[in-house]
This record gives sequence, C-alpha cells and structure tokens, in this order.
Amino acid sequence: MVLTKKQWILIGSVASVLVVAIVVGVTVGVVVGRKKPEQQTIEPPTTEQTTTEQTTIEPSTTEQTTIEQRVHAILAEHPLIDGHNDWAWLIRRDFRNNLTNLDLYDMTKYHVNNGIPIQTDINRLRKGQVGGQFWSIYTRCTHQGKDATVSFMEQIDLMNRLLAKEPDVFQMATTADEVRQAFQAKKIASLFGIESGQAIESTFSALRLFYQLGVRYMTLTHNCNTPWADQNQVDRPGSTLVKNNGLTEFGKKIISEMNRLGMLVDLAHVSKKTMLDVLSVSKSPIIFSHSSAWSLCNHTRNVQDDVLRLVKENRGIVMVAFTPTFITCNDSYLGNIADVA
Repeated sequence: MVLTKKQWILIGSVASVLVVAIVVGVTVGVVVGRKKPEQQTIEPPTTEQTTTEQTTIEPSTTEQTTIEQRVHAILAEHPLIDGHNDWAWLIRRDFRNNLTNLDLYDMTKYHVNNGIPIQTDINRLRKGQVGGQFWSIYTRCTHQGKDATVSFMEQIDLMNRLLAKEPDVFQMATTADEVRQAFQAKKIASLFGIESGQAIESTFSALRLFYQLGVRYMTLTHNCNTPWADQNQVDRPGSTLVKNNGLTEFGKKIISEMNRLGMLVDLAHVSKKTMLDVLSVSKSPIIFSHSSAWSLCNHTRNVQDDVLRLVKENRGIVMVAFTPTFITCNDSYLGNIADVA
C-alpha cells in the first residue's frame, strides 16, 4: 500500500458530503459531477456530395473552462465542509505538536512518513475552496484507560494554537451562524470532532466538558472497543474481539446525552450491531464522517445497504473516505473521482 489508511482518511469525505442541517445546522455545499456535454453533429461543408456524413465534435477547451468556472462559483457561494481531517494527528506524530517554524502553507516539503508528503496545508485548502473543516481530535487506542482524556485535550490545545497562529485563514465555529460568519469573512470555519469515545473515559462530565471546548461530533470508537461500544473489526470473519455485542445500556445513555447537548453521533469505525443500536435510540440525525459503501467494497469500515436505508430514515449522512480499500477494494489502486462519485 502506498499510503497509510490514516493518510488517505485525511483527505476523505470532501467530495461526498450532502446538503444537510444536522444539530449544528451546518449548510454543506457539494459539487456534483457534471455529465459531459452531449456530442454535437455537423454536416461536411460541401455542395457536391449526394450523401451527407456526420462528424462528432468533442467539447471545446472553452466549454471545459466554463464548467470549472461554474464549480468555483458554486463553492464561492456555498461552504463545502470536509467532515474529517487528521492534520492535527500528523502534527502530533511527526512534529510532537510543535508549531514553531512549521510552514503551514506548504507541508509538501516535510517528507516524514516513508518519503510521503503530508496532504493538508493552507495552500491546498484554499485551492480546493474548503469552506469549513471538521478537524479530527485523535490519539491512539493505547491511551485508553491511561491518559486518554489528557491526550485528547492536548490535541484540542494544538488546534487552538494552530487557529490562533493563522487568524486570517481559520475561524473557530461551534454553531451554524458562526460557520456562515466565517464563510462570509472568507475564512475556513473550523470545527472539532473527537475520533473515539475513549476520550471521555466513560464519564458524562468529560463528554460535557469536551462539548464546552468546541467538540461538535464524537466517533464512538476507533479501531478498538470502548467499555460501552464495539468497533468494526469485531465483524471480521473469525474475530474474537466482540465485547459488548453492540452498544451497552450505558452506551445508550451516552447517545442520549450527546443528543441533548447537540453533539453529532459519528458511526465511522463502529461495528454493524453498534450502528443498528445507535440508530434505534438516537433522536437526532447521525453521521458517518469517513466511511463508504459495503456493496461496492466489502470492508467492515463501510456501511451495508440495510444500514444505509436506516440512515436515510434517520436523515443522517455518510461521507465517503478516500481510502483505497474502501472505494476500490485494492490497496495498489488509489482510485479517482469516478470511484467516489
């Protein structure tokens, strides 16, 4: 595999976000792939032929440019929100959360992971016309039961420092109005999403405090079970990782409190049984911040058709992750726009 899964998840979910107002009421702009103009036909310019042959004309460069201009115009009017970006994690892993002398505009110069450049920086965020970004607040499963809450708070501190370092580029947002204000100011609205319920160490107090710190969604698990929810790997053939058989009664109370607070429930990374349990109890729309479709690739991180139907009833959304094994079923083929459209 050329890139690690965490790196490809880093760029995931941008192209697939659907327009929805969920809890925070964020308006999400999506550029939908446009079909090529239908081929036109002309007759050869001759007055002597007794039969007429027709020739096809390919779309001109001008037409192609016009489409691109229309895309830019749409993104200039409607904020495109990326549901999951691991920039903070990469800065922790590769730079120990030290922002001093770090060029946030051009991260391509830092070949820190097997020679592969980091895939997010300000230049590319601007070029892609990202209107808003959910920054993933994440640390490894090894922190669970030890210093998980502290490590996640360190990541929130990192993002607060990063946003403060570039106030002309980023603006913190915790409500729909604040997202709109940032967008009108031509800044990237910045929201926080906790990736893994291990962060709260099974306490409602920590959950509420994270909300006060700006967190607006929480992924219930990463690739490890929490004491109250099972992760996706329990669904692998022959797995012995099942611990909770989905969501426990305590886990259901966590969902209720998240609904009350106005914190989105993110089902990326959880087991199918956990998905079904959450969808049976959540009073608010849920999200999958970075998953794809099981029917296209049978990966446990993807969403099966029966769950997709329940997500529709719930008025939730599934945001596509640009991870090769999720969208092409092949580590060696990275995929393209057609694979995620």
